[in-house]
Amino acid sequence: MTGGKKHKETKGDKTKKELYTTALRLFRKKGYENVSVSEIAREAGTAKGTFYIHFPSKVAVVTEMLHYYDDTYEMTAAHLPADCSPLFAIQRLIEESCSFTCKIIGVDLIRVLYTQQLYKNPGEQEEMDYNRPLYKLFTHFFAEGQKQGLFNQQQQPLAMTIWLIRAIRGVFYEWAMENGNFDLIEETRNFTNVLLLGFQR
Repeated sequence: MTGGKKHKETKGDKTKKELYTTALRLFRKKGYENVSVSEIAREAGTAKGTFYIHFPSKVAVVTEMLHYYDDTYEMTAAHLPADCSPLFAIQRLIEESCSFTCKIIGVDLIRVLYTQQLYKNPGEQEEMDYNRPLYKLFTHFFAEGQKQGLFNQQQQPLAMTIWLIRAIRGVFYEWAMENGNFDLIEETRNFTNVLLLGFQR
């Protein structure tokens, strides 16, 4: 299962990506609160006004992380072996989500993302959008697993997806609360494997 066709990258797309990657680098280096929009624009080699063309605020850069998470999920799914089991596919997606969070995002920005989402109404919370690739991919693989007799038929694929993502999000929350003081990949793997075992026949 792969994502849709990607549109050709424009000059504006490249500028937005440069602003995003520059901001992320500065956030990781100095901390979110210690980085200004002016500094991001300067380091990216563009004007402050250009920043606001692409992002309405500094926190919007953090929300943009969700799109990069989505790209990671779609890329992972596209490179899965054709004959892999649905369970393996789900486990790989979980692992890649953790790896991206540890290596690219970091504890500070996960806190900012969660805080920013909490201030929104449920319908405006991008992280909770069931149309996001991770929801669609998990639902697809749970459905395939049911067809193959791997998962039980007691729950709908979307319901299993929602429970699994809640479990992952809970571990991420604890990781942020504890300032990254445990192995996120290992802890998430151990926790979600118990849940996945409960879904199996």
